[in-house]
Amino acid sequence: MLFYEVLEDWFDDGLGVDYASFIGIERLGIPTVSIQCQFIAPSKHGETLRLGLWVREIGKSSIKLSLTASVGEELRARVDQTVVLFSLETRQAVVAPSELKERMLRFSNQE
Repeated sequence: MLFYEVLEDWFDDGLGVDYASFIGIERLGIPTVSIQCQFIAPSKHGETLRLGLWVREIGKSSIKLSLTASVGEELRARVDQTVVLFSLETRQAVVAPSELKERMLRFSNQE
């Protein structure tokens, strides 16, 4: 659940979009449609992981993300994840609004 919490925090703090309202009021979600995880090195009890998130690509309704977990400069895990903007009402992918895409691009090198 750790990386899922990163996505919620990214919406709340990074994108300025209240994630609870995004789901509860706007009835939109971002389910994972593809995920690949690579564990690089083990962590020890008591270490604090620093988590990072970058947008690799934004499609019509999909968002490709890279997430990392590190201790200091040492990479411990890398995740490549694709999520899709999804209507909870119609249960179909929806086009990402341009304002949301613009906010997401701040976490990318696609600008």
